[in-house]
Amino acid sequence: MNVGFDNKIFMMQRVGGVSRYFLELCSHLSSLNLAETRICAGIHQNVELNSSNRHLSSAIYLDSFYWRRPTSKIIRSISEKLSLKQLNTFAPDIIHQTYYSNYQNRDAHPLVVTVYDFIHELYYPENKRKIQAKRISMGVADSIIAISDNTRKDLIRIYPEYAHKVKVVHLAASKIFHAAPTVLESQDPYVLFVGSRGGYKNFNSVLRSFAESEYLSTNFKLHVFGNQNFTKSELDLIFSLGLGDTVRYFSGGDEELLKQYQNARLFVYPSLYEGFGLPIIEAMASGCPVLSTNAGSMGEVSGEGGYFFDANKQGDLRRKLEAVLKSETLRTELINYGFINSLRFDWESTARETHKIYLESLI
Repeated sequence: MNVGFDNKIFMMQRVGGVSRYFLELCSHLSSLNLAETRICAGIHQNVELNSSNRHLSSAIYLDSFYWRRPTSKIIRSISEKLSLKQLNTFAPDIIHQTYYSNYQNRDAHPLVVTVYDFIHELYYPENKRKIQAKRISMGVADSIIAISDNTRKDLIRIYPEYAHKVKVVHLAASKIFHAAPTVLESQDPYVLFVGSRGGYKNFNSVLRSFAESEYLSTNFKLHVFGNQNFTKSELDLIFSLGLGDTVRYFSGGDEELLKQYQNARLFVYPSLYEGFGLPIIEAMASGCPVLSTNAGSMGEVSGEGGYFFDANKQGDLRRKLEAVLKSETLRTELINYGFINSLRFDWESTARETHKIYLESLI
């Protein structure tokens, strides 16, 4: 079986969970001899894709500088044409869209689309273009993959007409995060936050919890790991809360992120909604205790390994942060249960379950 991955998101995303998903999926489908795969990327700015090109059709990498308006519209148009040409040259049996697009050649290839979440429908309903693109992709797809049962339930609730097409296939942490623990580096103890920070990610609640707690702000730093440095408004808030010497920004690849997980006293994930919440599994696999909300898919993914706070209760995040950090017994318990929970998810299972969906789509 040949599987072509019709690229859309790789054009816009430099790094991220969607990128990791398809690179891992391609790698494991091939290593298990389940399918020959090609990512048809056209022109892209994806750092992970650029450095892991074993499954990549001939493509052009352009740094993010070139993707600024007005050139981005021209580049995307050319990229879509190149991606389509790559697909036709590869002649796949199945096309799996990496994001939502207008590709609708159903007579030539069965289509599979993965649905990650319903953030736009729930939090940004004004973004009608992306919502419509998702609806079109789901409508023409032969099969829909949801990355969590919570995402499947959201799909059925919001788009009940597509309920008969959807099946759940979970994500997993990359192998590097299951590495043996390293010796802790000598540094100030810290709490770790990973990922983007705007809107529903609820990052500001962590800042305010630190500012409200003398115990937290005196004894711990807050490490923020991501691919975008602090904005002016974030810096203004950090300094207005008196946390200028407390909050530190970090970025880098998986090796650096692994060190951050392994050396952290606690990983906090205050998001109000996630389609899956991959950092939770990465942290647990790395031996880092996890504190998160129980919203969206977080309870499903965390299982018995998570410790939760109620985002609707004033001060509950601060209280739970203090509770974990003051109790070595609780930390150890969360580490042990979290690691066991992380073993529920692995990319080999993801690849095999996805391959079954490909076979069903060919019937």
